[in-house]
Amino acid sequence: MNVLLTGGSGFVGRNLGAALRDRCTLFAPTHTELELLDAAAVEAFVAARRIDVVVHTAVRGGERVLEETLRMQLNLLQLADRVDRILYFGSGAEYAKARDLLKVKEEEAGAQVPADLYGLAKLVCNDMARSRKRVVNLRLFGVYGPHEGYLYKFISNAIVKNLLGLDILIQQDVVFDYLFVHDLVPVVEHFLTSTFDFADYNVTPRESSSLRERATLINGAAE
Repeated sequence: MNVLLTGGSGFVGRNLGAALRDRCTLFAPTHTELELLDAAAVEAFVAARRIDVVVHTAVRGGERVLEETLRMQLNLLQLADRVDRILYFGSGAEYAKARDLLKVKEEEAGAQVPADLYGLAKLVCNDMARSRKRVVNLRLFGVYGPHEGYLYKFISNAIVKNLLGLDILIQQDVVFDYLFVHDLVPVVEHFLTSTFDFADYNVTPRESSSLRERATLINGAAE
């Protein structure tokens, strides 16, 4: 199986790449090796390497997040009939951050339009993917683990502060469906080969937890 992994140097992509290398022929090009905004380059890359499955983890931020997120998605979707399947990662931001996201259902996507451009982009991506039989959206809400940015990711940041003897500050205590990134691996492995009945799935643990509960757990582990 030939797998194209986009965003292989990012947090989720880096962890998935390390786990998938032993079970497939993995292609994880850097941004300079493959520009996902270039439709012709994407098409040529997939054809030359006879890609069977695309695992799309690449994200773009900044002022052009809406345009670039949609363009990357469209450039991959145009190849949906030429590969066995495309797995990509959506976001809880699709449901609009202003609402309570505790155990929301897949069918609620689109009930509210996200105010932020990233959430809007991901919602539009989901709408486009739902019309394609070979494309599945694995929607993530709060993933943590090795290689995440500790400067702005709560769990890693809290661990670093604990190790340095600093207070863990929580401006607003909210509940998250935190998923350890290594627990995402078997989910992806399942969808690499198994059939799927729906176009999008919320990938969450059974139990939710608040930021305060996570901070208490981190502080307690160090005692």
